[in-house]
Parts: sequence; C-alpha cells; structure tokens
Amino acid sequence: MSCDITRRLLADLNLLQLADEVILSCEVGFAKPSPEIYLHALDALGVPASDAVMIDDQATYCAGAEAVGIRAIQITRGEQVGRPADPAFLIARSLQDAIRIL
Repeated sequence: MSCDITRRLLADLNLLQLADEVILSCEVGFAKPSPEIYLHALDALGVPASDAVMIDDQATYCAGAEAVGIRAIQITRGEQVGRPADPAFLIARSLQDAIRIL
C-alpha cells in the first residue's frame, strides 16, 4: 500500500486527528524495529525518549523502542499465535489496561 493511500485511509477513518504525529515507515524510510523510526517519532513529537511510551503487540518492536530509551508496553490479547508475552516488558491485555499501567 502506498503512503498516499495509507494517509487517505487514515484520514477517511478520522484517525489522523487523534494523533499528534503520524509516522509512516514508507515516508521516513525506516520501519520498526529500526532505531531510526523511533528516533524520528521522538524528534517529530519533540520529546525525549525517557518521556515516551510505545505500545505494541510484537516483542521485537517493543525491544526496538527500548533500545533507544522508550518505555515499552506489550499488548497481549489472549493466546496470540506467534506473539507470546515477553516478560522483559510491561504487559497489558488491552489499551485500557495499558492506560492503567501508565
């Protein structure tokens, strides 16, 4: 999916307005778990890594965030095939659960 199509889909779903920044890997040239995508997001938001939290369901992506100093919370929804909870991260069962952790 091209970046234009992705941005248009996010706009059509009224999701762009819910985020301070939307970082698309196809626009910045880096994807998770590359440190550059997390650093790009921090720069775009103007916040230090120590003030940021990344929530994802993949342990590899959580590890990428933590490698640059961002605290990571791994979302696990029941028994996810191929995405077991990693005890290295804070674990949440839902986004609401993640909010309680924060």
